[in-house]
Amino acid sequence: METILEKSSSKVIWSSMKHKYKGSKMTLRIDFEVLQLKEGEGVNAFFARTFTIPNKMKMHGETLTQVESNDLDKVTIDELQGSLLVHE
Repeated sequence: METILEKSSSKVIWSSMKHKYKGSKMTLRIDFEVLQLKEGEGVNAFFARTFTIPNKMKMHGETLTQVESNDLDKVTIDELQGSLLVHE
């Protein structure tokens, strides 16, 4: 709110907000690209993060497409999560 109050016009506010959230978009992209299970993190927490990051990216205007490797063509996300929970 302080950032907005200091600006002189809506154009300056918009430019400032665009600049501020562009960094968030890039940070989210990096977080998504290096996504991996953290030490001591449970499968459910990992899957929650797996869905949270792309949802935030979409909120920032990022367009995501779903790409699967050949090995995962026959496995749904629910089956994968269930299998990982069993191994956990």
